[in-house]
Amino acid sequence: LGQMRKFTRRAAAEDRVLDNVRAILIGVIIQSHAIPLLHGGPGMLDVGWRQLGSSWGPVQLFVLRLIRGGGWSSLALLNGFDDTRSMQPYALTYREPLFLVLWLALGFHWSMWYLPAFVLMRAIFCAAHRIGLEWAHVLLAAQAWIFLPAFVDLYIGWVPRPSKIPAECPSSVICPWEMWPQAQKIARYALGWWVDSDDPVGNSMLGHGMIFIPCYWIGFYFGGSIFKVLTHIADEPSVWRRMVVAAGVFALYLAMHASGRPVVQGYDDRPSSFWDPHGGFIYQQVLRNIAYFAMNLTMSLTYVVFIAAAVPIHLRYLAKVCFSSLICSAFTPCLLDLPAMALEIRKRLPAAVSPSAELAWVFTVPFLYELVVGALFAATLPPVAAAASRLAGTVGSLRL
Repeated sequence: LGQMRKFTRRAAAEDRVLDNVRAILIGVIIQSHAIPLLHGGPGMLDVGWRQLGSSWGPVQLFVLRLIRGGGWSSLALLNGFDDTRSMQPYALTYREPLFLVLWLALGFHWSMWYLPAFVLMRAIFCAAHRIGLEWAHVLLAAQAWIFLPAFVDLYIGWVPRPSKIPAECPSSVICPWEMWPQAQKIARYALGWWVDSDDPVGNSMLGHGMIFIPCYWIGFYFGGSIFKVLTHIADEPSVWRRMVVAAGVFALYLAMHASGRPVVQGYDDRPSSFWDPHGGFIYQQVLRNIAYFAMNLTMSLTYVVFIAAAVPIHLRYLAKVCFSSLICSAFTPCLLDLPAMALEIRKRLPAAVSPSAELAWVFTVPFLYELVVGALFAATLPPVAAAASRLAGTVGSLRL
């Protein structure tokens, strides 16, 4: 967003890693928004979540799930580190008001929930620093992922009620959505909060969305040490060595994705999972949830290391326009209906080559969209802004 940065000896190498990861991960996010996947099966859904009457192949489904496994948290970690390079790391900038304006202008679109959540997180984080309670804030806020779910139910009372969630709130826990009906609307517009009707725990807002906050903290406090390693890898002159690192990291990521299913399934942030029938606290659930968060962070780090090692060029321009393309993607579903496109390819190509062609298509189009739409947005915005400024000046002079 063009914010002022501190200049250091490693700034150029850091910029290359940040730009490459940002450009690639936002392309992956655009793709994941355009290809909804069912939690319990391979059925194909179009961009509007309507059944297409066909299914993804097992290899296709594995690749689609693999590619989106650790990307989102990686962006938050990079944002945390990038903010430490600011001239005022603990100050709000025009970024935060811009995010709120975009959230309003985009009609509170579900895919943009990160904008208000990030602003609220940054505002509280900076305020805690200014009053000298930064570490107390981090320690207290971390309990939202550790002990808070044992006492506060963030599912019961949500409308519409997911079929897997009880209708009544137990007397031993707090159910904010049921106790304060307006809380759902406030959370929806202030944080973009959701409760998935089909798989509320598997797509938990707290565990799978708001987890970006601890990742941001890690990037903010420990990103300098992490980026020393990343820039060393990215600056390695030997292509062979970089490819060895990329292959090793990819193998690790693949192993975690393939064998980490029990860890993912062990995550549960419903109060009922923390208490046995006799009222005893099940501390093992806390450990299972922490194990899930640790695996999520590790996969995010391997994602970043792989991109740093495997991409030898600087995707500077793509990184510059990727955010605007992400914003536009919410309003151009016809250009990103990738499952429907893949199904048309399947109808026209032989079965032997169709699966590979479909995957190639659904991975190429999001990045082509990112480049073309982002470039159009970048070319259109300056003259529109200049015209608006001239119009405002003319109206002001007429009033005078």
